[in-house]
Amino acid sequence: MRNSLNIEQIALTTDSDNNEEHLHLDTERLEYTDPKNWPTKKKWTHILIVASMTMSTPLASAIHTPALEQVAIELSVDESVASLSVPTYVLGFATGPLLIAPLSKVFGRLPIYNTCNLLLMLGNVGCALAPDMGWLLVFRFLAGCAGASPITQGSGTIADIIEKEKRGRAVALVAFGSLWGPMLGPAAGGRIVETKHQQPTSTAPLVGPKSPLLSSLHRDDAHQPEVSLFRLLCKAVGAPFRLTCQPIFFTVAAISAFFYSLQIFLYVDIPKTYKTQYSFPPSKQGLVFLGTGIGMTMGLLTFGLFSDQIMIRLAGTGPRKPEYRLPLMMISTFLASFGLATYALTASPSVTWIIPIIGNVVTGAGLYSISMSAATYLIDLSPEWAVDSAAMLSIVRFPTGAVVSALSEKIVVIVSRTVLKEIFAAAALGALPVIYVLYKKGGVLRAKYSIVSKIDG
Repeated sequence: MRNSLNIEQIALTTDSDNNEEHLHLDTERLEYTDPKNWPTKKKWTHILIVASMTMSTPLASAIHTPALEQVAIELSVDESVASLSVPTYVLGFATGPLLIAPLSKVFGRLPIYNTCNLLLMLGNVGCALAPDMGWLLVFRFLAGCAGASPITQGSGTIADIIEKEKRGRAVALVAFGSLWGPMLGPAAGGRIVETKHQQPTSTAPLVGPKSPLLSSLHRDDAHQPEVSLFRLLCKAVGAPFRLTCQPIFFTVAAISAFFYSLQIFLYVDIPKTYKTQYSFPPSKQGLVFLGTGIGMTMGLLTFGLFSDQIMIRLAGTGPRKPEYRLPLMMISTFLASFGLATYALTASPSVTWIIPIIGNVVTGAGLYSISMSAATYLIDLSPEWAVDSAAMLSIVRFPTGAVVSALSEKIVVIVSRTVLKEIFAAAALGALPVIYVLYKKGGVLRAKYSIVSKIDG
């Protein structure tokens, strides 16, 4: 009898141990399959690596802008033709997401990150070795397509692994890389042009190889594919276009596109303004971008510190609505308009050169906070479609930026640069009531238009 009891106790103990072991294995499996259950250190390591990749992409583009005159001389073309290399790169940004978004759902995010980083490096090498303007434009377009990967997939990575109340900080961290790439690029490019007398595109490939190595060594894939290639591609390629039929998505994308166009316009306008008004050499023309960079850093820090806090404060004990991202966007819109007006009205030989830079600091703070608010708002609207919404944003934003950049140089022939900047400032202020309507009526629009049914349909 005693032996029988002992056997039963041993059996119960063994079953209990097995159950605990299975529970432990199930917990570990849950932590891996649901990235939101990853340890905090692992989550933010992923975000840091994505941020490093977002820096190399715009750096490879912006380092080229101070060298447009040198490119025109070396390739024997007019400077207006050489300036087409800037919008061509931006057009690549718009085209790349059309394939990147669906392929990331089929193969997972990691293979697409690595493949696109390699293509970015090869595209930049091609730019450095291009024998004529046609080949330069081809390689700039290829580099732009590949460079869209961290911009497109970054939103999806954040939605995969970061909780809603912490996404503001994650977006700010990823944006830090894309912020200082455009700011350091012109400064470095101008210095290279002046000291080495060569187009700085040849140095851009040195930026690319580090990112694939980092992502290969340190990233686990936060998103694993669940459906077949053919079925998903047929359906997912059209998802970003179907999102543009959503009133909220299209409105936010249009606002973001306008302010991105303004940012691209300033990349070209600032060096030309300081060359004509203050006779700055190429090295100093690049350095004046740092004023905008300081402003964008201020906007980034402000967004990172206050966006999540504003959402938590406005929500209280209620639901954390996506619209709680918009008050900061409204403030930033006013700052962008005010700063641009200051820059437009003070950039003249009769006013010291530092005053327009102060205006650019204010403009930069507003522009970057607007961009991050729009991106975070779209992620919060529908986290499961974050990559598609990022692709939709690219489809609307980047072609608009490319077209405005190309047309602005034609418009300044009709009106002065000062008048054009004043028009931009007034239009920026006009976006404020639109954002306010979204803040007040966004919940009604979300209830009326089903996002998931429109995409799945």
